[in-house]
Amino acid sequence: MNFWWVNQNQTWQQEIENGYLWSPKSKSNGAYNQFYENMRHVKPGDIVFSYFRQQISFIGIVQQEAVTAAKPSEFGNAGSNWNTEGWLVPVEWHHSPISLYPANYIDELRPTLPDKYSPLQRRTGNGLQCVYLAEVPPEMAKVLLAHLGELGQQILDPSNAQNTEDELDISAEEMTLLDDFDLTEDENSSLDQELLARSDTSPEESFAASLSQSSAVRVEEPVIRLSEYHAERIEQLEQINELERANEHLRRRIEDLLRENQVLRQQASAKADIIPQLRGSLMNFWRRVSG
Repeated sequence: MNFWWVNQNQTWQQEIENGYLWSPKSKSNGAYNQFYENMRHVKPGDIVFSYFRQQISFIGIVQQEAVTAAKPSEFGNAGSNWNTEGWLVPVEWHHSPISLYPANYIDELRPTLPDKYSPLQRRTGNGLQCVYLAEVPPEMAKVLLAHLGELGQQILDPSNAQNTEDELDISAEEMTLLDDFDLTEDENSSLDQELLARSDTSPEESFAASLSQSSAVRVEEPVIRLSEYHAERIEQLEQINELERANEHLRRRIEDLLRENQVLRQQASAKADIIPQLRGSLMNFWRRVSG
């Protein structure tokens, strides 16, 4: 089992909702790109860390090797300069109850970063924009998984996998989408028996099977509903941004008015000083005329 890191800032929603990775086969000018070439090296059972908005919130299990596929239509205008022929890798995505911000742990991660094709900046821990799919060394993967709670521990040690909502579900605080998808006691009992029957499988197979079984009801449906949820969240964020822009515009306008008021005060003060001088000059003038 190998580990991979995918930067999905432009297409995370489409790729996660539809269960895949997609990249062009080469740069727009036809040049070789190692991060696109890595798509050909992933194998079923490999683990993928999904990185967008400076955090890791989803972990994927590769289902099949890469196949040639056209650029997905759901990308829309995203990647408008990409070649239309590329690689597609089917992936089963699972939401992590704990969102990991790698920059917060760069001191731990820095010694484990690969010398070449690192997905993170060594100094800051921020993601590199030029990266799509990068290989993650095992030691780096261990650090990341150690900070991903029970789901990370389950990947590190599949033999101790526990099928609880806290491990596999989208957290109520983050998504609140799973209230209607609890398994009954009979379903849980049946699931436990199936997992016991799988005790002779390999660690990778055990992990993939336990995730697939325990998330069949509770995870797949919310993933389908992510589009509606995120559309609502994006709309809320846009409204907040609009209010912030309006507030900033109002603040600047108030500052302008205060400055204008200060100028008017200075001008009025100057006029007040000039008026007595004018009055004195006029009186002297009329004295001379009348005299």
